[in-house]
Amino acid sequence: MLRLYRPVDQDRLPSVDAMLTVLDEDERLRADRTECGSARSAFVTGRYLLRRFTAELLDVDPRTMTAVSSCPSCAARGVTGPDHGRPGYLLGDAHVPLELSLSRSRGAVLLAALPSGNGARTGVDLEAVDDVGFEGFADVALTPAEREAVRELPQESGLLARARLWARKEALVKALGSGLTGRDPSTLDVLHDPRTGDVELPAPPRGAGAADGDEQGGLVAAVAVVPSSP
Repeated sequence: MLRLYRPVDQDRLPSVDAMLTVLDEDERLRADRTECGSARSAFVTGRYLLRRFTAELLDVDPRTMTAVSSCPSCAARGVTGPDHGRPGYLLGDAHVPLELSLSRSRGAVLLAALPSGNGARTGVDLEAVDDVGFEGFADVALTPAEREAVRELPQESGLLARARLWARKEALVKALGSGLTGRDPSTLDVLHDPRTGDVELPAPPRGAGAADGDEQGGLVAAVAVVPSSP
């Protein structure tokens, strides 16, 4: 299941201080460590929406869940309790039966949930199209096959295609739990990878600004589902 919140949707949310009361102690501490006001607000909003989304799916009080994160790279080094990685929650001592992912861009928040139990993982990514418009992006971010696929496209279509490919890569590495740290994205080909694909965002409300929009307003998205034995 996917759910998108645009900035116009968030106008109806409680204040940041009110949302903080729904988060748990560790999340509030993470918010306090975020010095930039806009980044703090974005973090709190994203975590509040993910918590509420998860609670609705499970039909529980969002305040009863404890946030946890899992990072395979940290676990491999024997490091526990990372404040990054795949998000999740505990209900009591048990993990909630959902695989979760969250992405933010330009004030919008995209959430994903996948029932757990079969070992599959999910990842989601939301990208602003103009973030990939800088010179040299294709050389550092796309594989030779991907560069060839977008090379002859008109400028606007080519920019959109580059953004979609980048969103697929981000969604896939989130699902894998590896992230792009220490990995060259130009070696990760997602042109025809069946584990990841584009998300068609719903049309923005009439009168919404560009930041609230879909690809015409500057945002693209992708989702990945990785089976238990990728």
